Amino acid sequence: MVTAIARQCVGTDVTFKYVGKSTDEKPISTNGSIFNELDTGKEYFFDGDEQGWSEQADKYLDSLIIETAPTKTTYYVGDKFDATGAVTKAVYTDESDKVVDFVVDAPEKLELDSVVALAYTENGRTRKAPVEIEIKSNEAKDAESFVDIMSNGSEVVLEADVEVSKIFTLNNDFVLDLNGHEIVNNATARSGKKVDCLINANGCELTLKGEGKLRATSAKMRVAEAVNGGSIVVEGGKYTSDKEVAIDARGEGSKITMNDGEIVGREGGLMAFEGASIEVNGGKVVATDNFPIGTNGSDGQGNNTIVINGGYLEGHIVSPTYEAIGIYIANNDTFIMNDGEVFVENGAGLLMRGGNVTFNGGSIRCTGIEGGGGFIGDQKTVMSQSAIIYDEKSDYPGKKGMQLTVNGGTFVGYDKSIDVQSNEVEPKVYVYGGAFVPPYVPAD
Repeated sequence: MVTAIARQCVGTDVTFKYVGKSTDEKPISTNGSIFNELDTGKEYFFDGDEQGWSEQADKYLDSLIIETAPTKTTYYVGDKFDATGAVTKAVYTDESDKVVDFVVDAPEKLELDSVVALAYTENGRTRKAPVEIEIKSNEAKDAESFVDIMSNGSEVVLEADVEVSKIFTLNNDFVLDLNGHEIVNNATARSGKKVDCLINANGCELTLKGEGKLRATSAKMRVAEAVNGGSIVVEGGKYTSDKEVAIDARGEGSKITMNDGEIVGREGGLMAFEGASIEVNGGKVVATDNFPIGTNGSDGQGNNTIVINGGYLEGHIVSPTYEAIGIYIANNDTFIMNDGEVFVENGAGLLMRGGNVTFNGGSIRCTGIEGGGGFIGDQKTVMSQSAIIYDEKSDYPGKKGMQLTVNGGTFVGYDKSIDVQSNEVEPKVYVYGGAFVPPYVPAD
């Protein structure tokens, strides 16, 4: 037998329809609505789609309050909200309360009109408390605003050319959008630093993008460095060091990824130290007085990985008695070239003094002059003007187990396509494919 009962719903934004006359069939309503059976006095509340209507407890969640505000309350567009320091309390219908954990209700990146709240859910009821924060524009219109955003924000969009003299250390992910403008940074190396960098990506990711320029003008100053597992991603723009290597990565897990743009350095374009890595997929890297990409031959500086999938590398030289080079593998490093183009003016395309070098594709071309050649690195032995040089004779720390494998690619040298300088009875040089000018002739 079905018993008819009286019903009513109370609460905000309540809609329901009768779906039957038995106490087992409740109205369909919105989350947080209350349903009363007048003839029994029982009270129910709506817990959401999964739980439906449940018998009301003696007390239930009424509101959420922020007892202690988050430590950080000022942000820039592009920042991620940080709730560190916030304490929330749940308040119940019997006026009792307790400290509760919360979840953040905020966009991944803040905009000027973003609304942020802290939320707590209990027994199907969700209550939110708005957070009062200030969100500033991330557009840098002068040097002062540029420095402020670089120091405190997570993304800056340049709206004017600026000149500054400051070194920045980034501990959180950051995006630098040149947006068609130029930054000239005249900062000098800090005391005790053999070389220093304008922007240090310390365990975080720095993204460089947008048409425009960034120049490091002072001696011993590089544009940027990835350290402590940090990374630098180049998506566009031109980055120049007038006196030094332009960008480097140092330490296990630190990495440079170049997808587009242009990098120019006097001493070098990109370098890896102490287990770091470099990946070039596109763009242009130029050295005006050494090598576009390389490593360091000193003890403890090896174990780096360099992969070239595309792009264009160009090497030149101005220092007397030295010669230009395209790629310098100076330690027990791993180098793989799958595609891309290397051009060297009057010098060597790739010099290896250790490690494992593999060519699967791409091209290396170097020009030369009669009787030319010169020193490369610290070794004062005149090297040839060849597309590839396998140099075991220089006796660098990373030479043990060094190996060259050529599966494909095009190699044009002035003196030789592959120059093997080795004291080994059978140097580990394996050529399985590729095009060579002059023709490659293995040693007897």
